[in-house]
Amino acid sequence: MRKATILLIAIGAVAIICVWLSLHDPTVVFSMEPKFEGQTISYWMEHWYKDPTTDGYHAGGNIGARLAIRTMGSNAVPYLVKWISGPVRYSSKADYHERALEAFKILGPVAKPAIPDLLKTIGQNQGYSERALFCIGKDAVPSLADKLVETLFDTNNPFVQGAMRMEVRKTSGFYIRGCILNVLNQMGTNAEAAIPALVKTVKTELPVQNRMMFQQNPYAVLVNVGQNHPDAVIAVLLERFTNSLRSVGGCGRIANAMSAFGTNGAEVFMPILIAALSDKETDDASRVQIGGALAVMGRNRPDMLLPVFLVAVADKNVGEEIRCHMAGYLANVGHNHPEIVIPA
Repeated sequence: MRKATILLIAIGAVAIICVWLSLHDPTVVFSMEPKFEGQTISYWMEHWYKDPTTDGYHAGGNIGARLAIRTMGSNAVPYLVKWISGPVRYSSKADYHERALEAFKILGPVAKPAIPDLLKTIGQNQGYSERALFCIGKDAVPSLADKLVETLFDTNNPFVQGAMRMEVRKTSGFYIRGCILNVLNQMGTNAEAAIPALVKTVKTELPVQNRMMFQQNPYAVLVNVGQNHPDAVIAVLLERFTNSLRSVGGCGRIANAMSAFGTNGAEVFMPILIAALSDKETDDASRVQIGGALAVMGRNRPDMLLPVFLVAVADKNVGEEIRCHMAGYLANVGHNHPEIVIPA
């Protein structure tokens, strides 16, 4: 009798378990992933839908998925890092990179445990790691600053010959530096903790690459990030401009950064910019950028700039393309002076 009772109890238990398993997905029940309302983070990511009208994951939709991410908090981070750091593949599968990025936007600084792993994949997956770091915000700045300084020690040529054209090595210090500068520039004054690293960057004599124009200008980033510290930034720009007059493209990039001060920078910057524009040793690329900076800062000082640009336009020692640029700046500054005749 006792054995029969035990057997009945065992059969009943098995039956209950079978019924329960028929109603629940065992892969979910026994999954180690964080859960919300009985579903794993993978489930919520798969059910995070795009808005068909905007083709984006707008804030007004996917309420359940967004609430799931907020509830999971930092427990979701390891999975988000895995999804956002992998290689980007275009297929019919769920777009986990975009969805993970939306999750980082929701978590913000809560996702700061992801910073070390995201730094390892900067530049390697179409900017998703960089965008995730931007979402984390200020907490990511010290690590970004350290990584920026680290890139300064890689002075190898970042370009290699690809199958059809020259390509940049995405693991090179040059390329990673550009990615970091973009993130810091987007953060603006929220990245003030990186100012010492930015100063070190602009003061480090790096090999000049012909394709540097495609990289973020570190001087411009310094100006943007250091808006609340104009005196310190101006001092750095003046010192670097003086020491870069003989480097190809160097002083031009600094002049471009100076132009961000607008007319407020006229008194400080215009005298040295005018002198550099007139210097025969200034390279053509820098000459164009210097002229552009002068046109921005000196738009209220035609009395000072008109003679400078008239001389530059008439200078036969420079190429026609340069003189055309100067003629454009002259026309911009002198639009209220119809009596000016631009030399042919």
